[in-house]
Amino acid sequence: MGAPDPSVDTATRTATGLSKDGPDNQRLISHYLTKAAAEIELACIGREGVNAYTGTCDWGSPNALILLDMQMPEMDGYEATRVLRTEGLTVPVIALTAHTMADDRQRCLDAGCNDYLAKPIDRHMLIAMCAQHLADAGTKTVAGAGACRM
Repeated sequence: MGAPDPSVDTATRTATGLSKDGPDNQRLISHYLTKAAAEIELACIGREGVNAYTGTCDWGSPNALILLDMQMPEMDGYEATRVLRTEGLTVPVIALTAHTMADDRQRCLDAGCNDYLAKPIDRHMLIAMCAQHLADAGTKTVAGAGACRM
């Protein structure tokens, strides 16, 4: 994918997990994150993302930030976030959704997400939000739940 984007803060240059249901969004967000030198671990559906974080699926290393699509098959992002929080996961979860009303953002926060990004995803906003949450968490590792493994 070429050299990392020099405008990206080094706080985002590590491991990322992404859970998404649409292949186009998976590729686009993966591209944005890999240009920021992030390593990405992907899950196709909500249940797969939850399994990756609860230990029933081995992604090799824990992620420190999760990007989670809220409209996934089998288990949506709202339920997946609630399950992850119930399991004791404390890493930041950023909701990705096409729903853009004020109450949609609140619904994501109420489910346990730390933040919310509306689609279409803006690259600079995505990278800045990841960097901010990683800095707040005192880590330099990006993670998320998202698409099929690549």
